[in-house]
Amino acid sequence: MRHHLIKPKGALKRYVDYYFIFENDAKLATTCVDVFPSPGTSMIFTFGSNDIRFSSEKDKSLQRCADFAIDTFVLHKRKFVGPKDLGILIVCFKPWAIHNFIPFHIKEAPNQRIDLKDIYPNKINQLEEHLSKSTLDSERVEVTETFLLSIFKEKYIDAKILKAHSIIKQSIGMMPVHDIAKKIDLSEKQFNRKFIESTGISPKLYSRLERFYYAVMKMKQNDQSLTSIALDAGYFDQSHFIHEFRSFTNTTPKAYLNNQKDIFFGHPLNA
Repeated sequence: MRHHLIKPKGALKRYVDYYFIFENDAKLATTCVDVFPSPGTSMIFTFGSNDIRFSSEKDKSLQRCADFAIDTFVLHKRKFVGPKDLGILIVCFKPWAIHNFIPFHIKEAPNQRIDLKDIYPNKINQLEEHLSKSTLDSERVEVTETFLLSIFKEKYIDAKILKAHSIIKQSIGMMPVHDIAKKIDLSEKQFNRKFIESTGISPKLYSRLERFYYAVMKMKQNDQSLTSIALDAGYFDQSHFIHEFRSFTNTTPKAYLNNQKDIFFGHPLNA
């Protein structure tokens, strides 16, 4: 499997964390990827075969999924299965930024995969044609950015909420909501309302996703014990970590370490 992360440049740098390209360059008969929750929303663009299917923890049966889609905040593990010529470009947005590219509020569609062809049919058909002719990652990113700029609409984002996002990220989701609210000079009720309005989920849930994602990335480095990782990520103890890990993935940290086949789509922690 080939993975390539590309940082955005120019006008989209303020809104996009990075582009992630995933391709079955080994031409395996079937591509199978488990995707865990991460603290971000994304758009998915397929440039290989369009016969992609997925299953969730709630529904184990494989279902056909959209080739060009919006992934809202995902709160449970999903499994994606594709053919040997699978190729995907993922646009990973900054937590508050996807509203500049969609005509609805993300809080209206939690934990969903939304077909972009239902929203921008003509533009997606053009993008699909351009991607099918692109052979280099740079070309794929260029045509994708052209599409994004064509649908972009500036949306106001409160500077206090931008500061709150920065605090949550820097504290790895460990700072209590009431302390964050105090730091940005808002009541806890005001902060919750404004955060949900800008991001689509509560600051508490977003902080949980940050903490979980940080722990998973530490696990991928495989140089610390689970207890050490749990404490480093701000969990009370290993039992708390196991409970949280299971709630997002329906598996345990130990089971994951014994079968590390997951690809993670989320923002870089050092961005």
